[in-house]
Amino acid sequence: WSGSRGTVRLSPYLRRTVDSWDVVTTVSASGVATSTWRNASSVSTTGLSLTGSLRQTGRFGGTMSVGLQQEHHDASNLANGFTRDVTGWSANGNASFKATAALDLQLYLRYAPPRTLAQGRASSYVGSSIGARYKLRETAWANVNVNDPFLLSKYWSETGDATYRQRTDTNNRMRSVNASLTWTWGKIPEQKQRKQNADQPSGDAAPSPAR
Repeated sequence: WSGSRGTVRLSPYLRRTVDSWDVVTTVSASGVATSTWRNASSVSTTGLSLTGSLRQTGRFGGTMSVGLQQEHHDASNLANGFTRDVTGWSANGNASFKATAALDLQLYLRYAPPRTLAQGRASSYVGSSIGARYKLRETAWANVNVNDPFLLSKYWSETGDATYRQRTDTNNRMRSVNASLTWTWGKIPEQKQRKQNADQPSGDAAPSPAR
């Protein structure tokens, strides 16, 4: 659906991967753990996403997408019990706000749902950023962007089978600040109108009188 203020889109999808790669860990009787890449049977995902977009006709604008998905991970060719299911939701969006005639602000946020692994599952993940764009003059802009301003980029994973259990927590230090200055110079070349051939009559010329 498309309207004067924006668009709304509903998208169902189906994704299937065969011979997907997975890290499989085995523990021997002496307690030695060995991790290696193996080919699992398949990973199937079915889902539905709803996306809305708002045109920035005034101060506000942006897009927002929300999805629901179900993931089936089949690695039964590697070991019994390596079949797992997970249902989750996802969301991502960006919003822009025109604070003044010269200053634009932008916020980006993304939430990724949990994932299945051959021997376990991985948690959800959050990414975010805040940006500002200031118009110095007609041909110059200053830009500042802060990545992960709320320190949300952390996740965990759990793996295991009948012989072991392992949990890994990761807290990434991804906060960073980037600044840039952009300017343009010159102007777009003017298109010169092609001169008409003197021998070619003009399209709106008056017809010659009949004899």
